[in-house]
Amino acid sequence: MLIVIMPLMATAKYPPTSTKRIRFSEIPPGFWLILASFSLMGIPLQLASSSLSVIGEGYGYLIVAAASSLLPLFSGIGRPIIGSISDKLGRRRTILAVGLVLTVFTMILAIRSPIAYITSTVAIGILGGSLITLFASLIGDEYGIGSSTFLFGILYNGKFVSALIGSVAFAESVEFIKVGGSLILESALTLLSMLPFVLFMRTTSSRVNYLENA
Repeated sequence: MLIVIMPLMATAKYPPTSTKRIRFSEIPPGFWLILASFSLMGIPLQLASSSLSVIGEGYGYLIVAAASSLLPLFSGIGRPIIGSISDKLGRRRTILAVGLVLTVFTMILAIRSPIAYITSTVAIGILGGSLITLFASLIGDEYGIGSSTFLFGILYNGKFVSALIGSVAFAESVEFIKVGGSLILESALTLLSMLPFVLFMRTTSSRVNYLENA
C-alpha cells in the first residue's frame, strides 16, 4: 500500500492559495479590526464562564450547577455546527449573525427567570464557543495560509480583553449598577463588536485584494 500511496502524495496538487508570510510591520489594517471585533464579541462567553454563580444567585445550586455543566458542553458542540453553517453562508455573514444573537442572549440573562438563565447559557455556549473556529477560518480565508498561524496567535490574545471585560469589569460594575445593569452594559459592548467588523468588511484588505498583491 505504501508503494501506491507515496507516489500519489508526491504528485498530489492542492488548491492554489497565498503562502506569503507577513511581518508584524506588514499586518494589514483590516486585521486589527478583526482583532477588535473578536475581543468584544467574546465577552458573553467569558462572562458566563466566570460569573454564572453571580448571575444565577437565588436560582438554587442545582440550576447553577446545571448551567455550569451545559456551558462547556455546548461550547464544544457549537463549533462544528456553526462552522458548517459558515461554510454555506460565508464567514462574514455568519460572524455578524453570531455577534447579534450573542448580544440578544446576553440581555436575556438579565431577565430573572431560571428558564431564561439556562436558555441563554446554552445559546452563549453554542455561539460563543464557535467564535474561535469562525475567526481562525476567517484569518485563513482573508490572508492565506502563509501567515495564518502567526496572525491567529496575535488574534487569540483578544481573549484576554474579553476576559477582562467579561469578568473583572463585570464584577466592578455590579457594585454600582447591580447585575441587571451590568448585563445590559456587557450586551452593549458585545453589540459594539459589530462596528469594527463592518468597518473591516469595507476595507481593501480582503482576501481578493491581498492575494492580488501577494
